[in-house]
Amino acid sequence: MAVMELIRVGSRKRQKGFTLLEVLVAMAIVAVGYLGLLSVQVNALRFLQIASSEGRAALLGHNLAERINANPGGAHYISTDEFGPGEPDQWHAAPVCQTQACTVEQRAYEDMAEWITLSRESLPGFAGGTLRRVTPGGKTSSDLREFIITLYWHVDRPHEQLLACSISGFERYACWQMRLGVR
Repeated sequence: MAVMELIRVGSRKRQKGFTLLEVLVAMAIVAVGYLGLLSVQVNALRFLQIASSEGRAALLGHNLAERINANPGGAHYISTDEFGPGEPDQWHAAPVCQTQACTVEQRAYEDMAEWITLSRESLPGFAGGTLRRVTPGGKTSSDLREFIITLYWHVDRPHEQLLACSISGFERYACWQMRLGVR
């Protein structure tokens, strides 16, 4: 009977804790779980940054659309192939319409200069865009009041962008586009 009690006492002693191997396996499982959570967090932050840039571009595009709707006659003067921070001095003229009466053309250029400055300040990597008059068939026209606004901004990894540009020369840029009918 003494032998049986010794076996029972010895087996109880071994059941009180975990072996080193069990602890290492548990730590490995927890580490894999944490790495998975970390990966999800990194992707969430990246997509948040993409969504933030696209949201800012949409706000800027709508801001430009409102400026065009407020001065529809001026759209003729600012519809161009490209505009951006490095464009000619016409976009960077000193504001005159706040202190004196100005023409439709002057108001359009001043609006564009203000808008480009706003875009540079609020959209990281702002590279410019296009404002084109179009016909319903897609041809460029100077007598219709329909436009396509496209904004471009630089990105580090364009293949990860949801709205990557497919235009030649803009491979490292994301873009946002809207069609605008002027009232």
